[in-house]
Amino acid sequence: MPEMNGLELLKRVRMGTVANLPHDVVFVILTGFLELNRSVPAVRLGADGLISKPLTPAVAEQKLSQLFGTDAARDVRSAEYYADKAIDDGGALDPEIIEDNGNEERELPTDLVTPGVVLSRDLNYPNGELLLPKGARIDRALLNRLQEVAELSGGVHRLWVWI
Repeated sequence: MPEMNGLELLKRVRMGTVANLPHDVVFVILTGFLELNRSVPAVRLGADGLISKPLTPAVAEQKLSQLFGTDAARDVRSAEYYADKAIDDGGALDPEIIEDNGNEERELPTDLVTPGVVLSRDLNYPNGELLLPKGARIDRALLNRLQEVAELSGGVHRLWVWI
């Protein structure tokens, strides 16, 4: 796009500054760069999905049916929330923090994690920077984004959670 990149457009949409477009419109990022630290700004800005290029009809159908299905998991907040969110290559996400720890700590791959679990340890980028703090509740929308990144980056991401 000549005037801005996709993250800048997403931020403008979420802030409600794009004419004739509601701030909570479904927004999917189609990118050639799906790595954890590069996708965090998209998650922080309320992207509903992340799809890696090249896009196939099967992947498009799967992702769009998830987004428009009856149990779609979205995390779009008020337009004011997005005003101070930076478009950068890192930074921590800001999920709900829970003090109640579970009974047992387990390390699980993202595809075995269920919504509502709480991180028992900080989740860091490979370079050591914080992505999600201990005590973060993993909701369905955030779990979907973490699973997409794990699948498309070719790695298996694991989370330490309370059970």
